[in-house]
Amino acid sequence: MLNKNIYFEFITIFTFTVIFLGCKKDNVVEVTPIKDPRTYTWTADTLGYPGAYQTLMTDIWGSSHNDVYVVGHSSMGGSGGMWHYDGNHWTNVLYHTTEGGQIEGATDLYSIYGFSSHDIYAAGERIIGYNPNPPPTFKDSSLIIHYDGSAWKRVNIYNGESLNDIYGSSPNDIWAGGLGKNMFHYNGSIWETDSININVPDGFDFQVNTISSYNSNFYFMGYGNNNSTGESIYYFFKRVSNSWVLQDSFSDINGGNPFGHRLCQSSLPDLYSNGYGIFKYNNLSWNKIFNSDYPVSCMWGTGNNNIFAVSTGVFHYNGTDWKQIEQLNNPQIDYYAVWTDGTEAFVVGHIFDGTYQKTIVWHGK
Repeated sequence: MLNKNIYFEFITIFTFTVIFLGCKKDNVVEVTPIKDPRTYTWTADTLGYPGAYQTLMTDIWGSSHNDVYVVGHSSMGGSGGMWHYDGNHWTNVLYHTTEGGQIEGATDLYSIYGFSSHDIYAAGERIIGYNPNPPPTFKDSSLIIHYDGSAWKRVNIYNGESLNDIYGSSPNDIWAGGLGKNMFHYNGSIWETDSININVPDGFDFQVNTISSYNSNFYFMGYGNNNSTGESIYYFFKRVSNSWVLQDSFSDINGGNPFGHRLCQSSLPDLYSNGYGIFKYNNLSWNKIFNSDYPVSCMWGTGNNNIFAVSTGVFHYNGTDWKQIEQLNNPQIDYYAVWTDGTEAFVVGHIFDGTYQKTIVWHGK
């Protein structure tokens, strides 16, 4: 794996968020892959913004395999934080300077999700109010941007905390959440603030990591972390009668792992979570369907017979068994995200070339 001292800086910048990023869910008809994904030919593109010592993308979404976006962190404070693939080339997207943009402060994007090529949202943070006196302090501000087919524009929401995830079951029903106990909801007309009623133990913070839907209900997974003890508590919530209701929770120091750390949010007919393994939700309980000694960062599928998952390697489920994609087995790459439309697939990872940390995107077809 990559040099862990190098990655400590990256993890610090991301305020422990990246570890708990998930992938997106879209309630669509199950799609059978045109070609057996296990026979894909894979090629790689490297994304590195000129002058940036870190170009680290952590989430991916596409309207088709000729219209794919990746978002994440760039040490340039915005430039290099989003890239677009048009079927031939990857291009840096300068979202912070487009019409309606002009976003104040450095920005990072942690999540991207869309409904079509002209209706896409991305969420993260903009860092404002820097105090250079020791100890240096930053003020994180919630950031949501929207693409309407012509330009990226900043959504007018109040200055909350950093957002980890944005997801919608339709263009008129969208949720975003992150650090703290507040979430944002879009009803098709306006964005409103919603609060989560939860009491976390003393010494713990709380944040939403992934949001999804299943059987016309919204769900999210979150966690609280105690920096003094190293303990983390994971939470599973359901939206019931206009409130978020806790369904289950567990501590990582008590042993056992009844469900994952984040929800899978791809076009699958069932609800999945991933963490140390992959879990399927069935009859109000979680069943483990894939074992892993390392955290599964993300999973995406077009149906129960076509699921990709990324961890220390890249794995594929064909409805019968899991198989590792050997061509992508590289100990120098840490994998973070995957997306497929059933025709082609994209896998996002990070690689260190000795001087710069860059993003590598494997493209299978």
